Amino acid sequence: MLLFVLLSMLAFAARRTLAATLALGRALLSKETAADSTGQDLFFRYDVGTGWREVVLGDEEGAASRREDPPWTEDHERLALQLARSEDYRAAATEFAKLSTAHSRNPTYARMAALCFEGAEEDSAAAEWSARAAALRGAGEQGTGTGSPSSSPTAR
Repeated sequence: MLLFVLLSMLAFAARRTLAATLALGRALLSKETAADSTGQDLFFRYDVGTGWREVVLGDEEGAASRREDPPWTEDHERLALQLARSEDYRAAATEFAKLSTAHSRNPTYARMAALCFEGAEEDSAAAEWSARAAALRGAGEQGTGTGSPSSSPTAR
């Protein structure tokens, strides 16, 4: 009987720990803050091998950051998408612009930056990034045919 009680308590504690871990995971890239909150938002990801790593929003030393942190692109894609879902279009546009600069041959990031700038009602920036995306798509179609399938008009 004592063994049953101990196992039940252990299972209950494990469920609570799992629930707390899942709640933390859902909140990691959440943009919600208190109405009276001031200051800069910080974003992190957890890596089993290295622990908590900050995903820097906005300006950063891109090439150095990518060398030090191989999942840099994936982290910033996730952050940009979460910011867009949270309707923080200006911050999302900045992240997509950073990704486009880092991956200068990929028209998708430039197009996403344009859409987010449009959502932020920054028409001149939206037009600039839309033109960049169109130029990149055009360059990919005129190239040697090694462009990504997403840049092909027939792939849409």
